[in-house]
Amino acid sequence: MMSWPQRTWPPGRSYLDSGYHSAALVVSEAARHGIVLIGPLLADTSAQARAGHGYARADFTVDFDSKTVTCPHGKTSASLTPCTQRGSNAIVVHFSATSCGPCPARALCTTGKRRQLTLPPCDLAEAQAAARAAEKTIPFQAHYARRAGVEGTMHQATSHGARRARYRGLPKTRPDHAYMACALNSSGCTPTGPAPH
Repeated sequence: MMSWPQRTWPPGRSYLDSGYHSAALVVSEAARHGIVLIGPLLADTSAQARAGHGYARADFTVDFDSKTVTCPHGKTSASLTPCTQRGSNAIVVHFSATSCGPCPARALCTTGKRRQLTLPPCDLAEAQAAARAAEKTIPFQAHYARRAGVEGTMHQATSHGARRARYRGLPKTRPDHAYMACALNSSGCTPTGPAPH
């Protein structure tokens, strides 16, 4: 009996929304499978970033080589401590109370006596910075428009009951899905954006 070789062709690119995307996935999928992940990262959830006022994490300058973080007013961190948070590696940065206490901009930075930041490890921080910079470019927006078109089609399908099978067993369910796909295609609910290469 002849056995055929097992072949798998992973995609070159994969499009994700922010709920699934992360810097850790960008690094791991590129290393494991050579897949480029395209999608917006979750926004900074710090109080300053959410309010759109004050100094968010992106306003601090991080130097992983010298293991220092510098605030927007030029003060250097007192310590960087590697740790594990929610099962992931992280770095907690502390500034000293003597630096933050007399700072005239402390109200824009922290409600406590000193500022504390949580950073991803160096490789993830670099991937995160690159992904956030790419999000602002026209090529990224053109690529990601493909996913937006598919999302519209998927939304149309789920609004017509595609989440739940109407029949028991594959013999009836498979043609039901095929008919639904034909109906969506004929109604003009097709993905928008440039055709894939």
